[in-house]
Amino acid sequence: MAATLTSTGLQGGAIAFREGNTTEMTLASGGFLGIGITAPQFPLHVNGAIRSETGLSLGGTAPVAVDAPGVVGGRFSILSNGTVGIGTTAPHSILEASVYAPAALGPALTLTNSGTGHTGAASALDFNSYAPSSSGTYNPTARIAAVDANNWSNDIVFSSNQPGAANNGLQEHMRITSAGGVSINGDTPMSSNPRMVFSGFLAGNLGNGQTGGAFTPDRNITMTRVTVSEQSPGSGCSTTAQLLIWYKTGGPYSLDLGNDKTMVDSGPINLPVPAGGTSGFPIWMEAWPASGCGLGGSSPADVFVNVQYVMQ
Repeated sequence: MAATLTSTGLQGGAIAFREGNTTEMTLASGGFLGIGITAPQFPLHVNGAIRSETGLSLGGTAPVAVDAPGVVGGRFSILSNGTVGIGTTAPHSILEASVYAPAALGPALTLTNSGTGHTGAASALDFNSYAPSSSGTYNPTARIAAVDANNWSNDIVFSSNQPGAANNGLQEHMRITSAGGVSINGDTPMSSNPRMVFSGFLAGNLGNGQTGGAFTPDRNITMTRVTVSEQSPGSGCSTTAQLLIWYKTGGPYSLDLGNDKTMVDSGPINLPVPAGGTSGFPIWMEAWPASGCGLGGSSPADVFVNVQYVMQ
């Protein structure tokens, strides 16, 4: 069936391009052209999919918007200043994604290496704090990478450009292994307890004798601060309760809880502990009872210990 051209009036009317009884395109008053729509609201208004084989160039200062139902630009917006919003029409930075997700995971960025994995496969976020140099082989100034650990999991690796020049090669500074260990500057990971603070209760009644617990590091550490508190401090004690930390053969570090004190802070200290302890001797913590005060009997007197340390 041949296409027909119909005019609805030379002044203030529209020109309709029809195939049979179906209007395919409309040139409305004001020069608005509609394709698949009979009442275009824009200079070019299309109801249907658009495809460009050789590119699409948009000029001017107007934003680019992909609407959500009832919200102009609600799905995707590129503002005149170049900022991009996904799920928001007012991005606060060069790229902002917004999802309404109370009590649930909000926006997530997914980087997928679609290969078959294995050791060395990775995906990464790269950073540049200055314009990249054209000299040498490019590398970013910093990178956070998820590196395949060949066990269906990843190491998280933090690297930066080696100082001295641009494109000087990335140097690894920290790695969080898939087992939860932490490696600094390529050292052997502290795998069994990578945390920089360990703490816990020495549960029991101080009046019934000492209670304790052991901790053995698998890396050299230096204990830098200790705080200790007791659940129910005594009053009128003739001696104070003590926390003893046996960290090497030859004598403990002691911290007195004091009369009527609930918490004591050692302040800055420097207690070196070799990996595995000295001759296999672990860090051993024990709380000794006070005398002449109400810590005996059935009254609870558990002690809570918090130790800060740095890895060597």
